[in-house]
Amino acid sequence: MGIYQRRAKKQEEKQDSNRDRNSNSKTASNNSNAQNTHLNPTELQVKLRHDPRRKSYSVVAPGTPLHEIDLSEVSFLQHHDSHKGKGAFKRTKRVVKTRRFLLPLFLTIGFALASIILAPLPNGLADLPDFDLSGLGAQWEYLFDDLTTRISDAKLWFSSRGFKTGLAARDEGLTAHSPVMLFPGVITTGLESWSTDADSLGSFRQRIWGTHTMFKSIFADKNEWIRQISLDSETGLDPPGVRVRPAQGLDAASMFMQGYWVWRPIIENLACINYLEMAAYDWRLAYTNLENRDHYFTRVKSRIELNKKIHGKKTTVGVCSRHDVESNKTPKLVSHSMGGTVLLYFFKWVEAQGYGGGGDQWVEDHIDSFINISGTLLGVPKAMTALLSGEMKDTVELNPAGAYALEKFFSKEERADLFRSWFGIAGMWMKGGDAVWGDENGAPDDPANTTDTFGQFLSIRENHETVADKRNNFTMAQSNPYILSNTPRVWQKMMQTNYSYGIETDPKKLDDNNNDPTKWSNPLESRLPNAPSMSVYCIYGVGKPTEVGVDLFCKATPNSYHSQRSYYYTEGPKTHQQLQSDLEVGKCEADDCLTTQESQEDLPLTSQHAIDGDLSTDSTTPSISNGVKFGQGDGTVALTSLGAMCADGWRRDDRRYNPGNSRIVTHEVEHQPDSLDLRGGDYTGDHVDILGSTPLNELILKIVAGQGHTLEDHYVSDIRNISARIDWDLVKRRSVL
Repeated sequence: MGIYQRRAKKQEEKQDSNRDRNSNSKTASNNSNAQNTHLNPTELQVKLRHDPRRKSYSVVAPGTPLHEIDLSEVSFLQHHDSHKGKGAFKRTKRVVKTRRFLLPLFLTIGFALASIILAPLPNGLADLPDFDLSGLGAQWEYLFDDLTTRISDAKLWFSSRGFKTGLAARDEGLTAHSPVMLFPGVITTGLESWSTDADSLGSFRQRIWGTHTMFKSIFADKNEWIRQISLDSETGLDPPGVRVRPAQGLDAASMFMQGYWVWRPIIENLACINYLEMAAYDWRLAYTNLENRDHYFTRVKSRIELNKKIHGKKTTVGVCSRHDVESNKTPKLVSHSMGGTVLLYFFKWVEAQGYGGGGDQWVEDHIDSFINISGTLLGVPKAMTALLSGEMKDTVELNPAGAYALEKFFSKEERADLFRSWFGIAGMWMKGGDAVWGDENGAPDDPANTTDTFGQFLSIRENHETVADKRNNFTMAQSNPYILSNTPRVWQKMMQTNYSYGIETDPKKLDDNNNDPTKWSNPLESRLPNAPSMSVYCIYGVGKPTEVGVDLFCKATPNSYHSQRSYYYTEGPKTHQQLQSDLEVGKCEADDCLTTQESQEDLPLTSQHAIDGDLSTDSTTPSISNGVKFGQGDGTVALTSLGAMCADGWRRDDRRYNPGNSRIVTHEVEHQPDSLDLRGGDYTGDHVDILGSTPLNELILKIVAGQGHTLEDHYVSDIRNISARIDWDLVKRRSVL
C-alpha cells in the first residue's frame, strides 16, 4: 500500500471515530435532560469580585458557604498588574530578536572592528603599554563621529555610478548599432563549481570566486575551498574530481560581490546607446589552456565572425578606428587589466596556422579597434612578489592585529602555493628586463633627485647579516632567475612552456615569433597584427602611488631581509614546496635562467621569504613604506607598464612592433578621488575604480558611437620622457634577459 493510500485510510478511520464520539455525546446529553426534567432545579449565582486592595479575587455567592471566599492563593487569579513587567520584557525580547534591531547592531560592531583592524597602528605591539589612556574618555566622541562618517561613506560605496553618463550621451544624440564585447581582467570574473563528487555537491553551481558564497565556502571549509579553486600543478588544469568554470553573461564580471561593482557602471552606460556581451574566461588558466580546456579563443573568433555576418561590419576590441564615421555599425571590444594581454595573445593565435588559422588578414578584416583600459602590457610588480612569497602591498600594510589574523587564517605559504597554481597570473610577469626597468645605475622611471633607484627591484639582506644596510640587490634581469629558483620545478617548466619576458629587436626573429605561442603575450617579442585600419586606444589612470619594488626578508634569524620592483625582503628557513615535495629547487630549469651558485646538494629546499614590513623611511627618494617602494601608476600597475608601449613602443619609426602602423591614442585619467566616496568618485584613476569614472565612460561611449576619430592624445604624467629613456635598441644592455 502506498503512502498516500495509507494516509487516506488513516483519515477515514479518524472521521469514523469522531462520528462515534459525537453520537455517544448526544445520547448522554439526552439522558441527562430527561433526568433533569424530574428534578426541581435550584438557581445558583456565583460571581468573581476583584479586590484592588488585596490585588486578588473573591467569590460572590450569597446564601451559600462559598460566599466571600478569598482566592488570593490561586496563582492564575492574581492581579494582572503583576504580569505587566513580564509582558514588557517579552515584548522587548521580541524586538531584540528582530532584524530591525540586529542589523544596525552588527553593522556598528563590524565597522568598529574594521576601523580597529585596518587603521594604521604603531609598528610593533611592544609600545602598547606606553600609551597614555588618561584622555580616553575624550576620544569616545571622536570615535563615534568617525564611525558615523564611515557609515555615511558606506552608503556611497554600496551604490553604483548609475546610468547618468549613458543617458547624457543618448540625450546628445549618440547611438550605436553594433554590439560591444567586454574582456574582463584577472580575478574579476566569477568562477562556479561544477564538481559532483561527494565533498563538492553542497557548492554545485555556486560561485567559489565572487559573491558572498565565496566567503561562505572559505569560512565553512577552507581546505575544501582551496582544493576546488586550485589548479593541478602538473597539468595546469582541474585537479581530479574538481570541475570549476567561469560564470557566463554580463553577471560574470558585473559585480564581484554585493555592493562592490566592477563592470556594472560601463554595462549600465553602454546599455543606454547599445547592447553588449561579456567574453568571460577562467583567469587562472595559462593562455594555452584557455583554448585546450574551454576552446575560449575559438569561441571568441566565432562570435566576432558572427557579428560581422550579422552587421556587415568589423568588430572593435576596446577601441575605435580612424574610420569610425564609416564604421558606426562595427562591433566593439573593450578590455581591462589582464584582459588586454589576453587579447594581444588572441590577435596572434587567430591568424597563426595550426591555431586559429585565420591568416594574416583576419584581424584587418574583422577588428576595427581595440580599447585597452589599464592594461598590464609590460607586467605587474605585485604579481612577482605574490608568486615569490604570497605577499603584496595590500598584505604588508595591515597593522599587526590584522596581519596576525590573516597569517593565522591564511598564511603566506598557503597564499604563495595557491598563486603558483594559477598559471594565468604568470602572464603578468615583468617584461623587458633591465632595458625597460633599469639597473643599479638608474631606471627610466626614477624620480628627480633620486637617492635609491627603482632599478634595484629586489633588495635582500642575508640571514646571517645584522647590519640593515648590507643587502644584496637584484635588478629585474637578476630577479627573474632568483624568483624562479625559489619556485617548484614544475612551475619553472610551466613558465618556460607558456611565457616569455624578454625583449626582441631583430625584425626576422619578430616575424618568426608569429608562430611561437610563448611570445604572444609579450608586446616586446610579438608584433601587433598588420592591420592598418585598426586603432588602439590606451586609457588608464595616473597619479596614485603604485608599488614598484620591495625589500625581502628571510626568516632564518630574527634580523634577515630581501626586496621587489622595488621591495625589501627577508629570507627564512629552507622548506619543501607543498606543490611537489621531491622537487629540485635552488636551480632554475628554464633555458634563459642564469646559473645559480647553489646546487641541489647545497640547497635541497627553497627559502621562505617575507616582505620586510618593518622597514619604512622618508629619508630616501623614492620613499619606502613597509618594505615597498612606491612610484607612479594607478595603484596596481606601474606607469611604465601602462603607457610605454602606447606612448612609444607602438609608435616607433621603424614600425618594429606595429607593422601596419595602426593608429595609437593614449588618454591618461588623472586620479582625483572624492574623499566621501570609498570607490573614489567620478574622477578616480584607480586600477579597478576607473571603470566607474565619468571620463572613462564618456570616452568609451564616444568610441562606440562612432566618434573615436575626434579623440587625441591626452597626457598627465611624464610617460613620454620615461619611454624615451627606455633602451629600446638594447644599445646599453646586451645581458641575458
